[in-house]
Amino acid sequence: IRTPEGEINKSLKKGVDPKSGVRVTLSGEFDYDMKNRFALRSMKELLNIRLREEIREEKGGVYGVGVWTRTNHYPEANYNVNIQFNTDPKRVDELLGSVEKILTEMRDDEASKENVDKVKSLLQREYETSIKENGFWMGSIFNFAYNNEDMRQILDMKEMIQTITAESIKEAAEEYLDEDNRIQVVLYPEAK
Repeated sequence: IRTPEGEINKSLKKGVDPKSGVRVTLSGEFDYDMKNRFALRSMKELLNIRLREEIREEKGGVYGVGVWTRTNHYPEANYNVNIQFNTDPKRVDELLGSVEKILTEMRDDEASKENVDKVKSLLQREYETSIKENGFWMGSIFNFAYNNEDMRQILDMKEMIQTITAESIKEAAEEYLDEDNRIQVVLYPEAK
């Protein structure tokens, strides 16, 4: 299944819970290699930090916000950046405005040193924990073999983490937070 291209904006009404579910997906073509997957992941971690700071901590608009990415190599290399949260239906437009502001800031401005250090620290902890797990090794070996990549790149992760800079994250944001292919879906409760 391929992600539709262009701009798609849909709203629907279903259910009676007094909350709205919001999902935004940005997608595009992807040059599938370890370097680009790592750049996308670093950018995703900063996006997650910024959204949590803005719409959860500063605005108190959500209990949580989820950001995840997906890359495919076959049959065509592509990526998705997904943002999802639940909120009060009256705050949907306000919080979507905050999401848009953060996406623009990430494309236009370099991240603070503090946030870059948070991304590096998070990725370092995840790596140190993951390499102790059989599931990490099985998944990594499978993915590298499936995509015909050199498995020794797994051992380069510590060095790759140290190469993260505000500039490298901004470059990834310019590439992967492109809004030419944007899907936005909002679920509202049905009127009583």
